Amino acid sequence: MGRMFRATLFALVVMAAVSGCGEPAPDAEALEVASDLAREVTAFCDAARANIAAAIPLIDLAKAGGTPLPAEQIEAVVGPLRTSNATMLDAAPPELHTDAESAAQLAEMQLVVFESTGGDVAAATTDPAFVAKAIELQPAMTRFQGFLRNACGVDVD
Repeated sequence: MGRMFRATLFALVVMAAVSGCGEPAPDAEALEVASDLAREVTAFCDAARANIAAAIPLIDLAKAGGTPLPAEQIEAVVGPLRTSNATMLDAAPPELHTDAESAAQLAEMQLVVFESTGGDVAAATTDPAFVAKAIELQPAMTRFQGFLRNACGVDVD
């Protein structure tokens, strides 16, 4: 399903919910609310896709292996990813914002470990603070990933 189709379908579902079954057609305010919700979801999904693209250099480093990396190479990967994480958080719809904050917090912890280990992509999985936070935030991450999958068609598993 295309992004615009999903956004339109989402808007129609919201309009149906706002108008109720057997009720008169939704008024202009209900249509505006549905349209705003569709725009929010589309903007967030666009930001999520851009975030995945920003993570590709990090994924490539993980595949290449070898640490420590030069500080310039680490910054070249981490800087754009931090910016993309912030953009995605800013674009999160209100109903997802708390879970998006959790995802951003966990991503930032992972980037800090990546930096502090000279570019070891896997180091976060053995960092006690990161592991504890990942366990704590697991319910939020599950909801966040579910939203990405269901609303955006993005599979991050």
